[in-house]
Amino acid sequence: MRILIALCLVVSLVWSKDPKDSALQKARFILKKMDKALESRNLAQFLKMHDKNFQFQFCKTTGKSVSDLEHVLKTDPYLSQTVVSKHHVSGDPSIPLIEKVGEKQWSFKYDEYLMLKDNVVYRSQGSITFIDDGANSKIIYAEEKCPQKIF
Repeated sequence: MRILIALCLVVSLVWSKDPKDSALQKARFILKKMDKALESRNLAQFLKMHDKNFQFQFCKTTGKSVSDLEHVLKTDPYLSQTVVSKHHVSGDPSIPLIEKVGEKQWSFKYDEYLMLKDNVVYRSQGSITFIDDGANSKIIYAEEKCPQKIF
């Protein structure tokens, strides 16, 4: 029994040292924080997750700063009316769900589901690139397709 426990401990330590696994955990954590901030309307928390030079392309809206993002959060017909938000890392399971794209930079795709105040649900897809700087990871770029009404 002790050997089995020791083996499990060694395997978990080796696995957790894989940079891709760590980055994927951070990606999922970022999405979870996004959902919480959107649902609670804690825009300060949402904005704090983004680099000051954050750039984005959301549907037909382009931005080059956190100020631009704040404006979108307050005026976008979807984001400003969100009551339930669910983001999930997405992709083909046969290939890695996260990709290293630069020094300390990772990119991943996601699915987004938003339920608005009128109980209408929308789905969108996008990608996020973030800097992995230990405990202080910041989103530097995001791209998202136009939302599609589900029901």
